[in-house]
Amino acid sequence: FEQIYDTFAKFNPSKQQLSDVLKVLKQRHKNITGRCSQLNLTVFKKFEKYIHELDPWRFSFRKF
Repeated sequence: FEQIYDTFAKFNPSKQQLSDVLKVLKQRHKNITGRCSQLNLTVFKKFEKYIHELDPWRFSFRKF
């Protein structure tokens, strides 16, 4: 949980796009293991779905 919390704690919505959060989550997923890794992936997928529903034409996350 700490690793995922750190990811979101560093995120400043006033300065970054929502898509930046997804990029960070995906990058962090490579560096963590075990249950935390699975939780991070779950958070990523739910966040991806949420952002895609906000603006399906603007965001395409499968490319990175």
